Amino acid sequence: MTPQNQLAFVIAIKEGDHDALQKVLDQIAIDPAGNTIFPFAASTTTHFARWVVIPGTEEGHYLLVFSSNFDGQSRRKHLEEWFSVNESGFDTILSHCVGYDTGATTQKKVRLLQTKFKSPAAFYIGTRGHSLEDIDRDFKLRDFIRDFVDTQNFKVGEEKQLIDAVKQKVKDSEFNWAMKSSSYPLGYRIKKFFQKWYDFIRLGLIAIIVAIGLAGLVGVPLLFQLGVHAAWLIGWSVLTIWCYYLLLTLRKKEKTDGVSHERISIERAHALGAVEDIYLQNQMTHLVTIKPGQFRAVLSRLALWGIYVLAKHVFNKGTLGGIPSIHFARWVIVDKRLLFFSNFDASWMNYLGDFIDKASLGLTAAWSSTMGFPKTRFLAFGGATMADRFKRWARNLQIPTQVWYSAYPNYSVENINNNAKIRQGLSASLNTDKKRKEWLARL
Repeated sequence: MTPQNQLAFVIAIKEGDHDALQKVLDQIAIDPAGNTIFPFAASTTTHFARWVVIPGTEEGHYLLVFSSNFDGQSRRKHLEEWFSVNESGFDTILSHCVGYDTGATTQKKVRLLQTKFKSPAAFYIGTRGHSLEDIDRDFKLRDFIRDFVDTQNFKVGEEKQLIDAVKQKVKDSEFNWAMKSSSYPLGYRIKKFFQKWYDFIRLGLIAIIVAIGLAGLVGVPLLFQLGVHAAWLIGWSVLTIWCYYLLLTLRKKEKTDGVSHERISIERAHALGAVEDIYLQNQMTHLVTIKPGQFRAVLSRLALWGIYVLAKHVFNKGTLGGIPSIHFARWVIVDKRLLFFSNFDASWMNYLGDFIDKASLGLTAAWSSTMGFPKTRFLAFGGATMADRFKRWARNLQIPTQVWYSAYPNYSVENINNNAKIRQGLSASLNTDKKRKEWLARL
């Protein structure tokens, strides 16, 4: 199994170069995989990628964003791989950006872009552990097994014999690599183990501190009656006052913050719709300003960090809160704005509908501190449950993606993960009728 990561860098576009850069990106967008300027298919580790132009914080200024999801752990190595196969493409595009010198050495160019890296506030992987090579091989393996099974005459009750025949057929074929079990590298597994406990301990401590603080209204008077040392009572009282102050501040802001009633223009809606539903997969780039003040800034980062921890350690089996259609998604904070990238299956309406029906709490928590978001209650309630308002808000703040690339635009998350389970079943002990029937049903 292969670890995956993400890369995003943001760089300012030279004043007056926006239109010229747009023409270059338009040329690339005609054929993202195989164009002559920046052929994304030249990378053997990139699952999804995009070039996006977003408005800067000053009127008339623009920023260029490059984003990718890739096999491996090192963002620097991924960027170096890109330069090794397509430095001229970077030069053509980034010559329109501030500080990029096309005459500099490759190492200097990479170092410059490293200073522009943006770490995600939250990041989700729907096909975790499956490399680009694995995905392609697993589809071919499934077709090979299905073709073989279709030629067999085994009856109901003979599942074991059929599976034994399948394993022997695979073992004797070019697909014999599939008979070996796979796992993450040992170093990565150790790192992941300690990271999981570190993240959950921090998340648990925050939850415990808040719970103790809120319980202080009952606990402090009770301990006072029992004659507990004054220092403990004072400390708990301070924590309780602080927790309720934060809670009341949040509720006050939630009641008084404005919401957006703006509707997207027909022209812009048509422009966004023109590049959607071409493949099984779709993409979304969304940009919204975080509400002013340190309170909202900290709250937004904290909520997104909680989502990140859950996405990394709990929702890591192909579904995010019950949603099985997201390949990769991430939130990135840029200049006090929240930038959201998503690569998903099916239509935009179905995608947001799944979010509303299955993961409204997390969705509301992620965006409750952003401008114009529908009214929320206690950070995670309300908000996205107001379906029409939420969809209108989301569509109105969606940014056109100038160039979007998928290495497998017609493969779904469920197909990819299902194919991987077929492969894994070849090296597993399918020692019960239930397990054997479940594995055959995947074909």
